[in-house]
Amino acid sequence: SESIASLPGGRAKAVILHNKLPENLTGALSAPTLSFVKVDLSDMDKHLTVVEWRWIVMFDLVRKHPEWDTVFMGDSSDVVVHHNPCALVQQHPGKLFVGSESKKNFGSCLMTRYFQRLGGKYLAWFQANRSNVPHSKMLNAGIFGGRRADVLRIAGPLEDVLLDPDLAIKKQAELTWFDMAATNYVLRAKFPFSDVITGYPLHSIYGSVESRKDVYLSHK
Repeated sequence: SESIASLPGGRAKAVILHNKLPENLTGALSAPTLSFVKVDLSDMDKHLTVVEWRWIVMFDLVRKHPEWDTVFMGDSSDVVVHHNPCALVQQHPGKLFVGSESKKNFGSCLMTRYFQRLGGKYLAWFQANRSNVPHSKMLNAGIFGGRRADVLRIAGPLEDVLLDPDLAIKKQAELTWFDMAATNYVLRAKFPFSDVITGYPLHSIYGSVESRKDVYLSHK
C-alpha cells in the first residue's frame, strides 16, 4: 500500500481486504489512496482455505464497482508497485496480466502435486498438456490484473473450479491451498495463452528479491 501511495499523480488506489484489523487502525491509515474492506468469513466454504476464498471475495468486490477501470489483485506482503501498471494495460488492451516463476516449469513435480489436489478432469488435463503448453513457466497469480472487464472474464471459470465439490482435496480430512493449480488451469485451458502477459516488464524475477525499478511490480 505504501508503494501505491507513493506513485506520482495519485491515480492509483489500494483496497486492503481483511477480517480482523481493529477499526482504530484502519481509520488512522485510511486515505484517498488507501481504503479497507472488512470481510466476513462466517459464510466461507468450509472446503476452502482463505487462499482460495480470497478470489471469491475479490471478484465479488470488483463486480460491485463498475466505475473501476483497471484492477490488479496482489499479495499485500510481498508485492511492491514501482510504476502504475495501468500504463502497461493501456498498451495491451484485452490482455490479462499475470505473475510467473521463471525458476519453476509448468510441468514440474511441484505443479504435479498441485494438480493432484484438484484431481479428476483437471489432473487428466495437466497430464495430457504438461509438456506442450505455450509458456513453460509456472504462472503465479500473486500478481493478477487487467481491465475490469477482462478480469471478470476469468471470474466465472475460476469460481467454477474453486467451488467444484468433486475436487480431490475436498474429500481429504486435511485441507490445503490449491489456487495455484486452479489459476494455471483456467488461464491455460479456458483462454488462449495469447491473452496472457507475464514476465518483464510486468514484474521482477519471482523469488530473487530483486531491487530493480525497471519493472512495474516486484514480487518477492
